[in-house]
Amino acid sequence: MTKKGSALLFLVLAMATIARADLITFSAVGSGGSLLACQGCGFSIQPQPVVSVTDVTTGQTISLSGQATSSTGPASQFLISVSPDIVIAQFTAGGFNSVHITDGSGTLLSGVMEDNSGMLATYPGGTGSFHGHFQVTSVSPTLLAMFGLGPQFDPRGSEGIAFGSDGLSGTGVLTGTFGGGSFTITTTAVPEPATMGLLGVGLLGTALKLRGKR
Repeated sequence: MTKKGSALLFLVLAMATIARADLITFSAVGSGGSLLACQGCGFSIQPQPVVSVTDVTTGQTISLSGQATSSTGPASQFLISVSPDIVIAQFTAGGFNSVHITDGSGTLLSGVMEDNSGMLATYPGGTGSFHGHFQVTSVSPTLLAMFGLGPQFDPRGSEGIAFGSDGLSGTGVLTGTFGGGSFTITTTAVPEPATMGLLGVGLLGTALKLRGKR
């Protein structure tokens, strides 16, 4: 085989391993469950229903009947302001399975909440939001396969939560009602080497044929 032919074959084989990166989002909805946040206890939510998981890249959605829990370590900052009545907080890392989504089949997603997650809330009777990143420790390969993805995944995920009906106790404990949330990870599609290989053989044959006509 010529050097040009070898180079073309190498390029085609390399193309066969290329896979796109997809964003996968688990969606949780409010069920009247509560959350709390304070200096010593950190931020945590009671188990909340997870109703769907979506491949944001393709738009495909799969219905779920699962639940999510999430928690951080103690607050590194917990600032309470009066006029305006707001709470601004930053939290330390959570422990094992501090991000956990399950259903009847077992664990769908697990992770460890990282340092520097943040919360902003208004009180009394106000609204709030929480955002943080977590280290992904496991993702259900069965679930990923339903999207034609996996088993590889990026080790970092993100979480966003909205809540309302906020109240602040005299001891500095913020409570609220979970409104909704999302847990997002990045994964890769399974490449299709057979399809790409056939394309490569065709391209290589065409190139060699054209070269022979010179």
